[in-house]
Amino acid sequence: MIFIAELTARDADAAEHAAHALDEYLETLLGAGLLAFRIGRDLENAARIVLLEEWTSTGAHDAHGKKPAFATLQATLAPLLAGAPRTANYEIVAAGFSDDDE
Repeated sequence: MIFIAELTARDADAAEHAAHALDEYLETLLGAGLLAFRIGRDLENAARIVLLEEWTSTGAHDAHGKKPAFATLQATLAPLLAGAPRTANYEIVAAGFSDDDE
């Protein structure tokens, strides 16, 4: 399962703080159903970041949202963001990897 969140921070500095908070939080979930995550910054608007998470299952993703640490993360992010994140869940229908030998 893939989860994507698009966040718009108050400004580029707030986006940097939000990305750092997300990074620290998500690293604690590796091995708890979170397989991988990426945090990206919009090349045209540094206040916008995107979060991509790959989970073993929808249940694993849902379980993390019920933990007290997630509520703490939300409280940390709230004053940094210009509004609510836009989120979506996706089912993986195909996957591939680049050839590292080239």
